[in-house]
Amino acid sequence: MSSRIAESLKEMYYKNARIVDVMKAYYGADIKNAIDWEKYKNAHPKTQKMIDSFIRSGSKDFSGYIKKSGGLQSGARKILNPGHMIDDHIVSNISNEYDNWFKMIKDPKYDSRVTYAARPNFMLVDEFVIQGSTVLGIFRELSDSLIRASREGKINRSILEFIRYSLHGYVMFTQGSRFKS
Repeated sequence: MSSRIAESLKEMYYKNARIVDVMKAYYGADIKNAIDWEKYKNAHPKTQKMIDSFIRSGSKDFSGYIKKSGGLQSGARKILNPGHMIDDHIVSNISNEYDNWFKMIKDPKYDSRVTYAARPNFMLVDEFVIQGSTVLGIFRELSDSLIRASREGKINRSILEFIRYSLHGYVMFTQGSRFKS
């Protein structure tokens, strides 16, 4: 569903946007692999108990993918590893789009208004929002991945500022019973 929403938004509003498919992180057959044990160790005992219960109740049905809506409260969800992964392919796609655009704006034969309008944009779409933690988590993971790639010399450092203005997020939202006054 997210990909269809992304295609529609691209067609309507962001003609030049690149849709980046962020995959769910796979943690294998053991639900314990989905836990950030350093965060767990530093968590409040009540939060640790929630995670312990999550492990007990979900270990039979764990498919290797984190379902953050799986009954955990917000504080306990923060103990889980990221639900999605930003790989080198995503970082290099963003970097390549930026590099190509940057070369174009430096070329004197192009009108600066046209080249600015052709600036690449990237869109993150989530078809379901509970608290926005998935999209915020992906934004953070992407930002962290770009910062790491910049420090390692894999991408141009100027891309970090560029991405702040080129990354857009969209989530569907339904006013459920918990939001009624």
